[in-house]
Formats: sequence, C-alpha cells, structure tokens
Amino acid sequence: MHHMDDAFTLIRQAVNLLPEDATAENGVTVGDVREYIAHQEWEMALGILIEIGDSCPACVEFWDLLAEAARQMTLDRSRRWCEWRGWEVQHGTVRVTLSLLGPEEGGRRSAFSGDGRLRPLWDIGHRTPGGTDDAKAFDSVIRGVHGVAERANALLKVTFKALRRVSLDPKAITRITRAALVLLQMEHGRTS
Repeated sequence: MHHMDDAFTLIRQAVNLLPEDATAENGVTVGDVREYIAHQEWEMALGILIEIGDSCPACVEFWDLLAEAARQMTLDRSRRWCEWRGWEVQHGTVRVTLSLLGPEEGGRRSAFSGDGRLRPLWDIGHRTPGGTDDAKAFDSVIRGVHGVAERANALLKVTFKALRRVSLDPKAITRITRAALVLLQMEHGRTS
C-alpha cells in the first residue's frame, strides 16, 4: 500500500522545490513561507506558496503537492487552482494578466461580487482599416459561433442525459463530446 504524506509534509516538500530567491509579486519570499511553517501557519504557507508559484516558474510536482495538501486541508478552491496550474504547466499555456483601469482613470469604483466567476467584456478594438468601428460585424460573428456551440451543447445534453452534470478537464470532455457527436450521427442521423 502506498504511503500518503500529510498536508504539512507536502507543504514542506513543495517549498523545497522552489529556488531560495523565488518571490511573489507582492514581495513575499520562500523565507517567509519557512517562517509560517515554523509557526505551523499551514494555510498561510499554502497561500504564499501558491502566490510564489504564480509569479515564478514551478514544476508539475510542485502544483501536485499543493493540490493534495489543499485537498487534505479541505480548501477546495485552492485545490482546484493548484490542479489547474499543474495542468497548465504540463500542457503549456500562455498566461496573460489583464488589468482594469483604476477609479481615477474611469474604472470601477466598487468590488466585483462572487467567487471570482466573472465574464468581463473587453474592448479589443475591432476597427476597419479606415478607422470606423466594425462592432456590428464582429457581434454578428460572435452570436453565430455562440449559437452553434449552444445548440450543440443542448443537443448533447438532451440526447445523452449522462452529460448533464459532467465536469471534467477540457481534454476529457472533448473526447467524450466527439464520441457523442459520432453516436448522434450514426444513431439519429443528425448533428445539428
């Protein structure tokens, strides 16, 4: 039987995977994590490790250790984030940080509510070579794409009731969806 380390051991192992000079954007360091570990401030140590890992390159093993530690500490949101970051490291991702305007520059004056689930609308500047706004054409394309995707999603979920509550990583759900579409075509003669 495989021995499973406790969350505290996993956190100690994860900190050893980082270079001593690794620093988060807010200035916290690996040394700060070691201090929190010495004082048995495990949740704080985990949070700082996540911040450091988001700021400097970290390996898949680092994210796996943190995900398992968060699971054992019943910190579901942190676990999901660490699993996602591990997936990004393993499969390759371009990470972009988007910044909103500050209130003094005309940006929001109140905080966003919720659990970080927000669908912001960004002005990505769709303009024609003559400089006129081409928003109507862009909106039409987006509506068309969304319409097809929403129709396909609804068709799959109506035909295959097992897909209604599926929550998997993107690669797995893509394989399931492809197989379901083939079955739809073969069994029902339709894909739209």
